[in-house]
Amino acid sequence: MSISPRITNKVIEGLRVQLREAAEATPAPQWMSQMDVIRELQDEISSLQAKGFPLKAITEILAKRGVQMTPAKLSTYLSRVRQEKSKTL
Repeated sequence: MSISPRITNKVIEGLRVQLREAAEATPAPQWMSQMDVIRELQDEISSLQAKGFPLKAITEILAKRGVQMTPAKLSTYLSRVRQEKSKTL
């Protein structure tokens, strides 16, 4: 049978400080949906489209950073984002 180590209040306080510092230093990742990603990048994507980039090329750029989607899905998301923007203007 193993004996549990005794933990002092001093150890607890040290851990409390260390955990608080870690929480302040390292922001939690903010997970986004694909739609949110496109909403955030819509201006840059539109700029590429204006320069003649096809949706397939744009989806390849996105995929290199882990955002996987088809050109058709990207087109759908862009349409939704544009509709959202037109409703808020």
